Amino acid sequence: IVVKVQAVADDEAVGDVDSAGAQRCRSAATGHLDLGQLMDTLGERTLVELGVIGDELMAIEVKRGRFSRRSIGDIGEIRRELSRLRFDMRRSARLRRDPSRVIEATARFGAMVLDDRGDGEEVVLVPPATLMSAPWAVIPALAGRTVTLSPSAEIWARSVGSKPESEGVVLAAGPDLENSVAEVARLADLYEGAAVVLGPSDETAHFADHVAGSSIAHAACHATFERENPMFSSLRLGDGDFNVYDLERLQRPPHLMVLSACDSGYTETNAGDELTGVTSALLSMGSGSVVASIGLVPDSEATAELMYRFHRRLAGGETPSAALARSQAELIDDPAGYIAAASFVCVGGG
Repeated sequence: IVVKVQAVADDEAVGDVDSAGAQRCRSAATGHLDLGQLMDTLGERTLVELGVIGDELMAIEVKRGRFSRRSIGDIGEIRRELSRLRFDMRRSARLRRDPSRVIEATARFGAMVLDDRGDGEEVVLVPPATLMSAPWAVIPALAGRTVTLSPSAEIWARSVGSKPESEGVVLAAGPDLENSVAEVARLADLYEGAAVVLGPSDETAHFADHVAGSSIAHAACHATFERENPMFSSLRLGDGDFNVYDLERLQRPPHLMVLSACDSGYTETNAGDELTGVTSALLSMGSGSVVASIGLVPDSEATAELMYRFHRRLAGGETPSAALARSQAELIDDPAGYIAAASFVCVGGG
């Protein structure tokens, strides 16, 4: 797919490709990604890669071995629409307001970037870095479908189907959240006593010891994205912050990391269009998937219920992306559950 994008740009002389997606095009064109292997790995899934050429957002779709390309629109306007949408989501989450305004904004943004031609198949979505923080799961063209986000097709192909090295499950409740302890206690019941449970007073060192190399790590705690220095983006635990530097000290990352509170999956780009934040750090270390929020998440029973349904399906053998999609679909029609459902994405191998 990414080789195809680069070929189109060269043949039609549309100018330099200056987005994160374009950089992925160039790296893949040098032989980092085997297209035949990618097609085999995709199977019945549809791959949609979005990239910026000049000021225009483009989409390349691969479905059952066939490629298609289309122009979407001005990337500046699309980014502004996403900014307005994220503002509405944060206000609705903070004030516990009816999500009707968010639903309308999501529909507008979705109509700008994706057409509704799918037939229910699983979607692997590779957006530009600046669009990673959209509520993709509830966009009308994707709602109800299994959606996996990835920074690149190469990362997805490398991660999909990977297996954890252990069966360890770690459930951690952070401080200053009304529902975190109850959320974690309920999840522990699903794993029938096999999970390590950490509470709001547990130290970051304990968290690091248990999370390293685990099969599933779930952290119900506040998260902070540091715009000035993303390496200090952090999770708030009992005795302080556990930041990206601490993550990178782990000998092995968790196979699946679930971050169930505010901004835990939020990412931005640096001057070289490289994704920065907790999610990108985990993927670069080798985690198979990260389920995290892309904005302010209500500290509510609805969020805890979403996480319970998600883990129940995980424990039943479903993949993270399928478990999340089905759980979101069950809550999306409930006003209290819509913002919770809209706020989470599955990034990585799915």
